[in-house]
Amino acid sequence: MGFKEDIRKFNENHKMNTVKIGGSNFNYILSGNGEKKVVLFTGGSGLYEGFYRHIQLLEKKYTVVAFDYPKGKENIYQLINSVAEFLKSINFNKSYLIGESLGGLVTELFMKEHPEMIEGVVLTNTGTITRNISNTIRKEVIDGIKSAIKTVQMTPAYILKSAVIKKALKKIKDDFDGTIDSTYAKEYVTYLMEKVSKEKAIYLCGIALDFAENVTFDKGDFKDFKGDICIINTNDDEVFDERIKAELKKLFEDSISKTIKNGGHASFLFRPEEYVRMLEDIII
Repeated sequence: MGFKEDIRKFNENHKMNTVKIGGSNFNYILSGNGEKKVVLFTGGSGLYEGFYRHIQLLEKKYTVVAFDYPKGKENIYQLINSVAEFLKSINFNKSYLIGESLGGLVTELFMKEHPEMIEGVVLTNTGTITRNISNTIRKEVIDGIKSAIKTVQMTPAYILKSAVIKKALKKIKDDFDGTIDSTYAKEYVTYLMEKVSKEKAIYLCGIALDFAENVTFDKGDFKDFKGDICIINTNDDEVFDERIKAELKKLFEDSISKTIKNGGHASFLFRPEEYVRMLEDIII
């Protein structure tokens, strides 16, 4: 079965709900009826549909919520506080959090600000900013995000999306040594990219920029966090600098750490069975 049929059936069986929290709409799906609750924090697309296969695997045993990042939040603190209110509104008062890429950064700040709402955390293909990060490294991160924002602003949408899709598909092919079905990958990436407007792309980059400019962690920030932590990365993920990923492990030195061979930054998206099995074995 191809992606188009997959996503059609998924959306047919998982109706989107919308609730207004703090002046912004949360589009989300809620599925499963297990005792343990799992929250999925999406990556740079900001769209829960990117996790459609993970949701279908997790809902067999757990109650799962996944949501699109709402628009209109001025900074990452506003975003995570509105997420906390959203989760409370659907009775997710104590949950396991899974954060991928940008979702990992959002999850880390959520851990600091709302530790009482968390049973355990999985951070995958992500990094962090700590007091040990040099100004030079931080500047590299900030400049990279600003450059991405400028590119999005200056490039016509149809040219931008075409270029991003082409680059992403080449990277996926290289990272997975050609083992991912090319038609499936193209349909999957194209579907997500077509749903992300320039406005939303700039907004999500802005959230990442706010994190890079204004968030600095140290171990004391997580003194009230009592849950388990698992960090999963791939050995060839080039999106997050190795120095940034190393700081994440140092910050949570008691965490369970796993490294997956090959797959690059998209590993979590294209290996749902492997990751869900790992999540269940380690954390949940």
